[in-house]
Amino acid sequence: MQVRNGDLTCQYVSFSSKFSGDGTPVRVFASINHGNKSSGIHDIAFIWIEDVTTSRFKACLVQSGKNLESNSTMIDWFAFQGSQTGVSHGQAIFSLFTTGSQCNRVKFTQPFTSIPKIYVAVQHGTLNQVQDAMNIWIANVSTNHFEVCLQESTTFDGLHDKLLVNWMAYERYPLSWEAKESSAVSFSENEVPSTRDSYAMCKNVTFSIPFYSAPVLLTTVINGGDNNANSDCSEVTTSYFRVCIKDSAGYDGQRSKVLVDYLVIGDLDPCLNESCKYHSHCVTLSPNRSTCACESSCPSYEEQVCASNGRTFTNLCLLKQDICKTRGNYTKYHPGSCIGTLLMKSKKGRHQFPNVPSWAEDHCEVIKFKPIIFYPDQKIYIQLTVNHVIYSDSTLVHEATTPWVESVNSTQFTACVTRAGRNDYPSDSFATVDWVAGSQDGGLGLAVKRSPLPRENILGHRQFLQQLSTTDPNLNTMPPVCGWKMSP
Repeated sequence: MQVRNGDLTCQYVSFSSKFSGDGTPVRVFASINHGNKSSGIHDIAFIWIEDVTTSRFKACLVQSGKNLESNSTMIDWFAFQGSQTGVSHGQAIFSLFTTGSQCNRVKFTQPFTSIPKIYVAVQHGTLNQVQDAMNIWIANVSTNHFEVCLQESTTFDGLHDKLLVNWMAYERYPLSWEAKESSAVSFSENEVPSTRDSYAMCKNVTFSIPFYSAPVLLTTVINGGDNNANSDCSEVTTSYFRVCIKDSAGYDGQRSKVLVDYLVIGDLDPCLNESCKYHSHCVTLSPNRSTCACESSCPSYEEQVCASNGRTFTNLCLLKQDICKTRGNYTKYHPGSCIGTLLMKSKKGRHQFPNVPSWAEDHCEVIKFKPIIFYPDQKIYIQLTVNHVIYSDSTLVHEATTPWVESVNSTQFTACVTRAGRNDYPSDSFATVDWVAGSQDGGLGLAVKRSPLPRENILGHRQFLQQLSTTDPNLNTMPPVCGWKMSP
């Protein structure tokens, strides 16, 4: 609704579905909302409804003052027909009056057990009567009754006739309303209007649960004493709203406590209970649908981080984006580049298996790396080969021995060997294995080389020599490693 100061603006609003035409009145309630981006404190505005039918109603607004910071005003509204569970509602009729204010007492048909929440809205019986623009508030609320008051927007503005006030009261709102919150904002008698807020008193109220979009917000002022306060919501977002009041006490006058009852109706954020993995975040698609998505745009600044898989990323956002896109099981390991750290890409060693017990034909042992050798989430490759270098007796033919590895991680692996045959062998001899471990980028290239062997050492087996090819000069000092393979 577009508003020009001092002008009357009206607009028809159609219901999404038509109410019953059985003659039961439709109750409509409305409040002022200045959108989700406030440009400052707004001047007092007066709203009312008229021409209410089962399919539509007309909302009208008059805004006073000369506040030119924003000319966009919204009206939040709520309508129902017939009885509502736990709700007392009706319509107060005001008699003709000429100037000033008039109050009516409304008595509930049944008393409440506690002070109820009450909401009111002005309804005009005569269409397009700008002189009937009214400030409205309630006072003296009890479990049995309350007073509703109207005050003309402009003094001595003519006769005021056929004015109605729709009202509803409840202790707990019905579940059918799909409302999410109902409470009150308190302005004490000691608060003073600020120049920053154009001599209004304002408070921000955070919703207990975030909404999918800015909700419908109904408010009603409860005056104490003779404040004659007027309220509006200068800002309503998905997570909070800002409510402001202006009263007749002015800057330094005597004022009483003022309450603003509010009712919030809307769709909650569907991401509320959504849990996203791999550094993805929840994105709402509709009031009832959401999905997890990866970060689509990362900043370009350079603040390198090293991931636990040994990769360097320009910044943390890009690391999280990569984890999200690849569903990778790695994390940030340390700030800065992975290059130049003490972590190695390869490691070698030799391990001798004891012959315990003496009749054993297979054996497994855990071989641990030195601390902080590999990145924790980097894939580790192990090359394991049996080496009988300690028992190089030309009169002894060793049993065929097969090695393998299990349970490889960045801190250790399990090496196993098994031997076949029933040849005699030294009681303290089982097997010695040479091993080399490398990371994914460690350059473990193994070249297979065939070498001639003495005839007496073949005996139905074919021996293969493997020479380790590496750029690490320390690995070149390792004696040739060998493995056995049964001939077909």
